[in-house]
Amino acid sequence: MSAAWLSSARANRIWCRSVSATTGGSLYFHCAPDGRKLGMLNHGVRVCFELEADVGVIKAESACGWTMAYSSVIGWGTAVLVRDPHQRKAALDTIMRQYGGPEGPYSEKVLGRTAVVRIEIERISAKSNHPRKLVNEADGER
Repeated sequence: MSAAWLSSARANRIWCRSVSATTGGSLYFHCAPDGRKLGMLNHGVRVCFELEADVGVIKAESACGWTMAYSSVIGWGTAVLVRDPHQRKAALDTIMRQYGGPEGPYSEKVLGRTAVVRIEIERISAKSNHPRKLVNEADGER
């Protein structure tokens, strides 16, 4: 995964924020316990998420032949604040494993300033476009 985005609407305002996320039947991310991201996510709010990977330009001889390579997933679900300490730590461990980092232990100070949100996935759709090998931007080779 290269990027993950979370969107929701509240009080006639639509917002989109980047998130650190991982899947395992549900989608998890962490954020500060205060601020816009968590402030927009009341318990049980409906959200839309998008994840993308393998994104890049595919060049061609003519302008009409140019395209983008990508793999993307879009889904919809319900955001729930994870309050149970054991579930919060397990979710943080999963996020750390995804990015190649070490799992806990986590200090109580860090846990006190970290909120964990689970998105209970209700619907999901995926699409990709990989007609040819991506161009290496550094040397222009395919």
